Amino acid sequence: MSESNAQLKDRVRDFWQNHPCGTKFADAQPGSRRFYELVEQHRYEKEWHIPEAAGFSKTKNLRVLEVGWHDETEAIVPKAGTLLARDGGVEVTTPYDDCVLIMPTRRPKKGETAVRLGRCVN
Repeated sequence: MSESNAQLKDRVRDFWQNHPCGTKFADAQPGSRRFYELVEQHRYEKEWHIPEAAGFSKTKNLRVLEVGWHDETEAIVPKAGTLLARDGGVEVTTPYDDCVLIMPTRRPKKGETAVRLGRCVN
Protein backbone atom coordinates (compact mmCIF):
# COMPACT_ATOMS: atom_id res chain seq x y z
CA MET A 1 0.00 0.00 0.00
CA SER A 2 1.57 3.30 -1.02
CA GLU A 3 1.21 6.57 0.74
CA SER A 4 -0.37 9.54 -1.00
CA ASN A 5 1.74 12.58 -1.82
CA ALA A 6 -0.17 14.66 0.73
CA GLN A 7 0.40 12.08 3.48
CA LEU A 8 4.11 11.85 2.67
CA LYS A 9 4.46 15.63 2.71
CA ASP A 10 2.71 15.74 6.09
CA ARG A 11 5.06 13.11 7.52
CA VAL A 12 8.15 14.87 6.19
CA ARG A 13 6.92 18.26 7.48
CA ASP A 14 6.18 16.76 10.90
CA PHE A 15 9.63 15.18 11.06
CA TRP A 16 11.47 18.44 10.27
CA GLN A 17 9.26 20.44 12.62
CA ASN A 18 10.26 18.07 15.43
CA HIS A 19 13.91 17.62 14.33
CA PRO A 20 15.21 20.85 12.74
CA CYS A 21 18.55 20.56 10.93
CA GLY A 22 21.54 20.58 13.24
CA THR A 23 19.65 20.93 16.50
CA LYS A 24 20.66 17.49 17.75
CA PHE A 25 24.24 18.78 18.02
CA ALA A 26 23.38 21.57 20.48
CA ASP A 27 23.20 20.66 24.15
CA ALA A 28 21.95 24.06 25.32
CA GLN A 29 18.37 25.10 26.09
CA PRO A 30 16.47 25.20 22.76
CA GLY A 31 15.77 28.78 21.76
CA SER A 32 18.60 30.24 23.84
CA ARG A 33 21.41 32.26 22.31
CA ARG A 34 23.90 29.48 23.18
CA PHE A 35 21.67 26.93 21.43
CA TYR A 36 21.80 28.90 18.16
CA GLU A 37 25.55 29.51 18.54
CA LEU A 38 26.17 25.76 18.86
CA VAL A 39 23.94 24.94 15.88
CA GLU A 40 25.75 27.53 13.76
CA GLN A 41 29.19 26.37 14.94
CA HIS A 42 28.40 22.78 13.99
CA ARG A 43 26.90 23.80 10.67
CA TYR A 44 29.94 25.66 9.43
CA GLU A 45 32.61 23.41 10.97
CA LYS A 46 31.15 20.02 10.10
CA GLU A 47 28.86 20.83 7.18
CA TRP A 48 31.49 22.81 5.26
CA HIS A 49 29.68 22.20 1.96
CA ILE A 50 26.64 24.31 2.90
CA PRO A 51 28.04 27.76 1.96
CA GLU A 52 28.94 26.57 -1.54
CA ALA A 53 25.76 24.56 -2.05
CA ALA A 54 23.59 27.47 -0.84
CA GLY A 55 25.41 29.95 -3.07
CA PHE A 56 26.47 32.23 -0.22
CA SER A 57 29.28 33.66 -2.38
CA LYS A 58 26.61 35.19 -4.62
CA THR A 59 25.47 37.31 -1.67
CA LYS A 60 28.92 38.76 -0.96
CA ASN A 61 27.87 42.41 -1.00
CA LEU A 62 24.38 41.85 0.35
CA ARG A 63 23.25 41.89 3.95
CA VAL A 64 21.12 38.81 4.44
CA LEU A 65 19.43 37.32 7.48
CA GLU A 66 19.30 33.59 8.12
CA VAL A 67 16.50 32.73 10.51
CA GLY A 68 15.84 29.38 12.13
CA TRP A 69 12.07 29.04 12.41
CA HIS A 70 10.65 27.70 15.67
CA ASP A 71 7.48 26.73 13.87
CA GLU A 72 5.69 27.98 10.79
CA THR A 73 4.74 31.33 12.32
CA GLU A 74 7.50 32.26 14.77
CA ALA A 75 11.29 32.67 14.71
CA ILE A 76 13.86 33.72 17.28
CA VAL A 77 16.73 36.03 16.32
CA PRO A 78 19.48 35.76 18.95
CA LYS A 79 21.24 39.12 18.64
CA ALA A 80 19.87 42.63 19.17
CA GLY A 81 20.55 44.96 16.26
CA THR A 82 20.18 42.26 13.61
CA LEU A 83 18.97 43.81 10.37
CA LEU A 84 15.58 42.41 9.42
CA ALA A 85 14.63 44.65 6.51
CA ARG A 86 14.83 48.07 4.97
CA ASP A 87 11.77 50.26 4.60
CA GLY A 88 12.92 52.92 2.18
CA GLY A 89 16.00 54.36 3.88
CA VAL A 90 15.06 53.09 7.35
CA GLU A 91 16.73 49.95 8.69
CA VAL A 92 14.43 47.71 10.72
CA THR A 93 16.47 45.84 13.35
CA THR A 94 15.74 43.58 16.30
CA PRO A 95 15.39 45.73 19.43
CA TYR A 96 16.74 43.14 21.89
CA ASP A 97 18.47 39.78 22.20
CA ASP A 98 16.40 36.66 21.53
CA CYS A 99 13.80 38.70 19.66
CA VAL A 100 10.78 36.65 18.62
CA LEU A 101 9.44 37.31 15.11
CA ILE A 102 5.75 36.54 14.91
CA MET A 103 4.16 36.35 11.49
CA PRO A 104 0.39 36.85 11.75
CA THR A 105 0.00 35.50 8.22
CA ARG A 106 2.36 33.66 5.90
CA ARG A 107 1.44 35.81 2.89
CA PRO A 108 0.53 39.31 3.99
CA LYS A 109 -1.28 41.59 1.58
CA LYS A 110 -0.46 45.25 1.10
CA GLY A 111 -1.39 47.14 4.24
CA GLU A 112 -1.36 44.08 6.53
CA THR A 113 1.18 43.47 9.28
CA ALA A 114 3.96 41.25 7.94
CA VAL A 115 5.81 40.64 11.20
CA ARG A 116 5.56 41.57 14.87
CA LEU A 117 8.57 41.74 17.17
CA GLY A 118 8.19 40.18 20.58
CA ARG A 119 10.11 39.10 23.65
CA CYS A 120 9.57 36.05 25.84
CA VAL A 121 8.82 36.87 29.46
CA ASN A 122 8.77 34.48 32.37
